[in-house]
Amino acid sequence: MDTEDELKRVECENKRKKKERYQTAEGEQEDPYAGSTDENTDVEEQQDLPIPQLPDFLTGKNFFLYGEFPKKERRLLNRYITAFNGVIEDYMGEKVQFVITAQDWDDRFEAALMENSNLSFVKPRWIYVCNERQKLVPHQPFVVVPQV
Repeated sequence: MDTEDELKRVECENKRKKKERYQTAEGEQEDPYAGSTDENTDVEEQQDLPIPQLPDFLTGKNFFLYGEFPKKERRLLNRYITAFNGVIEDYMGEKVQFVITAQDWDDRFEAALMENSNLSFVKPRWIYVCNERQKLVPHQPFVVVPQV
């Protein structure tokens, strides 16, 4: 046998083996776990515990978010107010009692107070503290007041 003939034979054999391995690998990919994917039954099943009720200390309170908030902060404020049974208004109407703002006093706040004297302008921190303590805390320490 010639050396070139021998090389061709070995090359053909290698190609055939590669092809066989590839086909075998393809078959294994159909079931990569080579067995069951059922949940472990060794672990005791946990009881379905009832979801605890959220406190509703913001019931009867209406809020308006004024000004720019980072997206995450606006989402978090919405989440907390809604979770504790408060209502978020789309605009500063007669129902609004609390205006949550990260800004300092704005001249528009005075105009809003002329329309609705029951408004309180507070920092978002008030909502965060209520969440941390899981109860309604006085809003007065968080009030936004006019600058002198």
